Amino acid sequence: CESDVVDLIPELVVRDSSFFPIGQLLSLVLPVVLKLGNLSPWHIISRGTKPSYEGIIHAVPELLLNQEEYRDHDSIVLVADVVQGEADIPFHVVAVVSLNTLDVLSHIAVRARNE
Repeated sequence: CESDVVDLIPELVVRDSSFFPIGQLLSLVLPVVLKLGNLSPWHIISRGTKPSYEGIIHAVPELLLNQEEYRDHDSIVLVADVVQGEADIPFHVVAVVSLNTLDVLSHIAVRARNE
């Protein structure tokens, strides 16, 4: 089997289970609960392996639109208005910051935890 196919099997199994609709429901309810509790809207999808990261900060309207743009830079921190769940983390990007709610089972969240 191709390694890409093998890597997608756990994601497909999770999406086919009852946890997937529960995760979708929680993504709708969570922003309201955070606002009512006066809590931060930020979510950490993956903490990474280092105690801290640094890089050049770039603001982008949407992560999906900027997949190939940063190949010539060393370390990039992207601040994105929108992060699509099917997006990939571009090469050399060490952090993605966004206020939009992201499903923890989305492709990009699973990839962030695996990298």
